[in-house]
Amino acid sequence: MQAEIQKLGEFERELSVSIPSEEVDAALKKAFKEVRNKASIPGFRPGKVPMGMLESRFGDQVHYDVSRELIDDHLKRAIREHDLFVLGSPAVDANKCEKGSALDFSAKMTIQPRPAKINYEGLKIIREHRAVTDADIDAELTGLRKRAEQVVPITDRDVVQKGDMVLIDYVGSIDGTPFEGGTAENSLIEAGGEGYIPGFTESLAGAKVPSEMDINVPFPADYNKAELAGKDAVFTFKLKEIKAKELPELDDDFAQDMGYDSIQALRDKVGAGIAERFAEESAQTARDAAVKSLVAANDFNVSPQLIENQLDATMEQMQQQMQMAMSQMGQMAEDMVMPQERLDEMREKGRPEAEDKVRAGLLLQAVQKLTGVSPDPNAAFAEVERIAANAGEHAEMVRRHYMTPEGMSEVFGRMSEKMALDKIVELADVQTVEIAAGEDSTAPVDPASSDETNG
Repeated sequence: MQAEIQKLGEFERELSVSIPSEEVDAALKKAFKEVRNKASIPGFRPGKVPMGMLESRFGDQVHYDVSRELIDDHLKRAIREHDLFVLGSPAVDANKCEKGSALDFSAKMTIQPRPAKINYEGLKIIREHRAVTDADIDAELTGLRKRAEQVVPITDRDVVQKGDMVLIDYVGSIDGTPFEGGTAENSLIEAGGEGYIPGFTESLAGAKVPSEMDINVPFPADYNKAELAGKDAVFTFKLKEIKAKELPELDDDFAQDMGYDSIQALRDKVGAGIAERFAEESAQTARDAAVKSLVAANDFNVSPQLIENQLDATMEQMQQQMQMAMSQMGQMAEDMVMPQERLDEMREKGRPEAEDKVRAGLLLQAVQKLTGVSPDPNAAFAEVERIAANAGEHAEMVRRHYMTPEGMSEVFGRMSEKMALDKIVELADVQTVEIAAGEDSTAPVDPASSDETNG
């Protein structure tokens, strides 16, 4: 195979390939032999059909199929040999595939030129570090206590106070007619609690238990169910019991309920978990800084097509998230369509970030190749199990997705990118900044890099 490449523009190339006649003849001979063995023509046994008849009946299709297979194979080989990053499908123009003649074709394509040299060693980055404090451990233990809280009856009074949990039945009606979703039995509601329409829980404070009462509650004008928005409703409450939230004491008994010998053992375990989380957060700040420094240290032009592709993906993800959020609020997703003018505005605003994402991805691919980092297959399978374990009831569905070739490729890609970033951090000039408890991450990124250039 002879293959030549011609530069048509910054992002355009044309490959010219000539497939020798000997290879064309061999491919045609093989193809006609397969057709001969399969062809069913009256008057002839399988494999005994005259070649002239085969060429007459099937010649055009055989020549087309052979031409397509030869071009596809040689085009892929030529792209690999010239190390081209091709975007989209090449436009192919070929001569006729004929016995005794070379098959010549050309392929025009859009590409992303690969950076000739990459600066990735000695980049200046900042890593944030946060030490574990007693306050961090106390906050975590408070969360454990809240998850273990119990609701117990109040027996020493019969008047509801703000913050009490009240066991009630209720029926909501508009103009004397109960409405869908406005009825419940044995509902436990916090007096004065949030998450309900205004006025629904506030009236519980001061009521006597047991008792019945009617309250008037207007639905907000912008309520997410149109049939209720702005309407005046009457709720009939039947108050049945007063309860209170009770938190367990932070003592050895609580620790033993959690599976530890003592409260100190529990504190030590919680502290170790927080330290592990802080360490990963620290590593992630370093990776984030490495991405910014890597992009700043390597300036090259990015194909407009790649940027548009990234913008397409970003806008699609944003709209899906918006529709999901609105659906959860009770509104139909199809009703929530953002005006095209606003979408265009957001697209243009996101263009610089999209270009940086594309540039970072290209650079990290190059660093992976230069450093030879690659995930171990066993580690990739373990990562799939970790992702599935965090998916809760959807674990099996997530596992099936990632165990497909496409899903596993996604996992390998993410892990390879992380390994490349960790290698950059390992080779970087790192400044560690201590972050105080409760302080937000505000460390600046120094994009300056060393003068060392790596090919």
